Amino acid sequence: MTQTHLMAVEKTITVPLPATRAFQLFLENMDMWWPKETHSVSIRQDRIAKSVSLDLRLNGTITETGPDGDTYFWGHLSRFDPPHHAEIAWYPGRDAAHATTVSLSFTDTDAGCTLHLVHSGFEVNGEEAEDQRLSYLTGWGADWSGPSRRKRRTGLIRTARGLPRTA
Repeated sequence: MTQTHLMAVEKTITVPLPATRAFQLFLENMDMWWPKETHSVSIRQDRIAKSVSLDLRLNGTITETGPDGDTYFWGHLSRFDPPHHAEIAWYPGRDAAHATTVSLSFTDTDAGCTLHLVHSGFEVNGEEAEDQRLSYLTGWGADWSGPSRRKRRTGLIRTARGLPRTA
């Protein structure tokens, strides 16, 4: 069966921080806001990830540490142009050969900055591609602004609101 081209998932939000701080929060401090209770490799085993970290350099890896100390690779930075752009080869819990692409752009505005996320390249995952795309269509942004449903889950926007605008 020939896989057709799938539309990218695109999300745009306003973050109440300057681009430099939002870039830092999204990438360097991912563990502060990432919804580990619902979006992790560990959750596939009904467990909550202990942490998510990113080696903040070109080809640096995104790593999940499970509750028992096991590590899972989520991807790596394939483009790194702080504080305005980053691109991630994204493959949480999969082989890198199944990587999709997550592109991030941070643009300063009067209200803070605009974060534009584009997730593409799902076709690499064959028959699973459309289901994967639909999952990310609702997943990206789901925890960026809404109220916390669990004590430890804060979300990107909620975390940003609690931070000073300058470092």
